[in-house]
Amino acid sequence: MTQTSNSLSLSISRKILLGVVPFLLVSITASVLLHNYFEEQDMVNQAQASVKTYAEIIRESLVNMMVTNYEVDESYLARIHSIQGIDSLKILLNNLHLRPDLMTLSRIKRLELKRMATGVVDSLGRRVIASGEAAFVRDNDQFRAVVPFNATRACQQCHQVPLAYPIGAADIHISLSNISQAIESNWKRSFIIFVLFVITAIGIGTFAFRNVVARPVDALLYATKEIAAGKLDTRVPRPAALDELGILSLGLEDMRRSLVGTVKELAEKNKTLEASLDALHKAQDELIRSERLSTIGQMASSIIHDFRNPMAVVMSYADLLKRQPETTPEKRNQYYDIIVKAVQRMSDMTNDLLDYSRGQVKLDMQVVDVGLVVNDVQESVDLNLKKQHVMFEVQQKYHGSVRVDVEHFRRALINIINNAQEAMPAGGRIRLMVSRMNGFAEFSVSDTGVGIPQEIRDRIFEPFLTYGKERGTGLGLAITKRIVDAHQGKIELQSTLGEGTTFSLFIPL
Repeated sequence: MTQTSNSLSLSISRKILLGVVPFLLVSITASVLLHNYFEEQDMVNQAQASVKTYAEIIRESLVNMMVTNYEVDESYLARIHSIQGIDSLKILLNNLHLRPDLMTLSRIKRLELKRMATGVVDSLGRRVIASGEAAFVRDNDQFRAVVPFNATRACQQCHQVPLAYPIGAADIHISLSNISQAIESNWKRSFIIFVLFVITAIGIGTFAFRNVVARPVDALLYATKEIAAGKLDTRVPRPAALDELGILSLGLEDMRRSLVGTVKELAEKNKTLEASLDALHKAQDELIRSERLSTIGQMASSIIHDFRNPMAVVMSYADLLKRQPETTPEKRNQYYDIIVKAVQRMSDMTNDLLDYSRGQVKLDMQVVDVGLVVNDVQESVDLNLKKQHVMFEVQQKYHGSVRVDVEHFRRALINIINNAQEAMPAGGRIRLMVSRMNGFAEFSVSDTGVGIPQEIRDRIFEPFLTYGKERGTGLGLAITKRIVDAHQGKIELQSTLGEGTTFSLFIPL
């Protein structure tokens, strides 16, 4: 991973240098090696051709001597050994038979002396004489060629042999030291030329690359970093030629100008936005003031709405006391008690609103009979429900006790009953049923109203939700939910559009 990161962080010039120079060196080295190899092969082939030429000349000379004088000039053989470039030359003879008419004692003797002078013929000489095919052997700086003399028609004038019969061979040894020295000198010369060429090529290439590629790339890189840092006044250098780098420079300059224009446009929009934000803040402040006034109005409306039932009770029983002066003292005391309770409820409702606004509910828990709670609730709502043509029923299946804050819990039930009444503007029936279920006392309030739509059931306990009400702010159910939660109970809702709604309050026993 580290090596990869290092290679990626190299500059373009170093990458090109590391990529091109080794390839260039390998290519030139291979070219020089191949050139010297083939040159050496050419020299060896030339030496081989020269040996063949020497052998052919010697053979023609010997044949000519035999045809003309019927013998070989010994001085000619001596001169052959002194040919420049030949280390040694030896004439190898095969079994020769002169024609009977030419066979004299002196000739036979000379031929025998020649065989004896030849000495022992090695395996290569014997193989060449037997096959009639030339052989060439190189041993370091020594080159040996054994070239056969195959009989021609001219040879048959003196010897009884068939055509192409190898009558002898020229065993020539040539020193290749001069050739080796020439090859070695050629190698050294080629290496020097190679080094000079590589140094010159690298120097020229580096100079050209730095001026044609590296400097424009560095200038582009610097301009790019400055522009990326936000210095949009940094101008991109103009290209010297319309090549790839030139097109890139023009494109980067166009991008810079576009960014400058965009920044100016954004600055103008920012000024407009700041002005809009100032106006928005002013509007927001005005809206907050309006919301505060609206909230105060909603709270006042809620208080008036919730005070309606106890105020109606006070007015009704005060009217009875006024119209019935002959009322017995017991009845009068009863009316007074009802009026006092109604006034106390109005005070309690005021405290409920204050508690809700403070976000807390203070409970005074007591163990009371469920029947007393139900009767108290019924007495509080019965008169107002009758005026609205709403029938109120009570079904008490649980007659035990429950531990609650009586005033807060009664307030919670009355809130639900008042909402049920609001859902039945043309009258209907409300049923309060008390039962026991799984360690809870269940207080269910059912109505025959219009029901609650599904889309607002999840928000039914939010404050100021006034769906289906002509008056009020919707704090009733929010206060009820908070009171039930304070009792560590729970509240559930079931509703069917057009049929009615049931709220169930579960208080732990």
